[in-house]
Amino acid sequence: MSDDARPEGAAAASGRGHGTGTGTGTGTGLSTASDTRHDTGSGDDTGRGTGSGGAAREVLLAIDTSAGTSVAVVDGARGVLSEANGYDTMKHAEVIGRLIEQALAEASVDRTEVTAVVAGMGPGPFTGLRVGIAAAHAFATGRRIELLPVVSHDAIAVSAQHDGRTGELLVVSDARRREVYWSLYRLAGDGSLPERIDGPGLAKPDALPHGHASTLDAAHVSAAALAAVALETRRSGAPLVADQALYLRSPDVTLSTGAKRVTQR
Repeated sequence: MSDDARPEGAAAASGRGHGTGTGTGTGTGLSTASDTRHDTGSGDDTGRGTGSGGAAREVLLAIDTSAGTSVAVVDGARGVLSEANGYDTMKHAEVIGRLIEQALAEASVDRTEVTAVVAGMGPGPFTGLRVGIAAAHAFATGRRIELLPVVSHDAIAVSAQHDGRTGELLVVSDARRREVYWSLYRLAGDGSLPERIDGPGLAKPDALPHGHASTLDAAHVSAAALAAVALETRRSGAPLVADQALYLRSPDVTLSTGAKRVTQR
């Protein structure tokens, strides 16, 4: 499986020094399905397949564009089927459609088999973040399936915990304009989801809060880890976050407050 060119030092799953590769790699808190696709039973006309035991098959399409672009297909029972990544932080709109098609094809999953869409809600810069959220909404609306919003930093914390990190962890990601986004987590290391105890927030790098915590400078968000958060949150009965993008500041372009006077020459 090939991904877009990966910048030196960028991690595929959680951040610099904590990635675990791409494609159907692990490191997300989810198991990886075998390369051979097993018979999953029949499906109804809504695309909801059934397994051999008669239970509805749960297939998630996860999308995150809060940093680079990541798309994953995850089976609730079998784990990660595929993950496709693009590491360019400026070309989300150019690659999002191709990566969705790539992830579905490599997972051998038809669009009609997807039962829910997971959307990374940031924090992230306005232009890039809205591309992934719009794509997730469009897919979910077109298929008439559920949208599951997840804080993107939560996925980074899940990957870090899977890699063995414990204790308090401050996840940091690039916000541009010489600023960073941050979120503070408590990682128990017992298999439960990391607890977000503060944030997300926005700060200058030299003014980050929670100096006592270890810091993870994250360069990429794994969509497979995003799906892991959504699955575990639903299974625990905890509420999902609001379906609202976490820009944490105003966009660079704003609407005009009134008509401008034009003078003819």
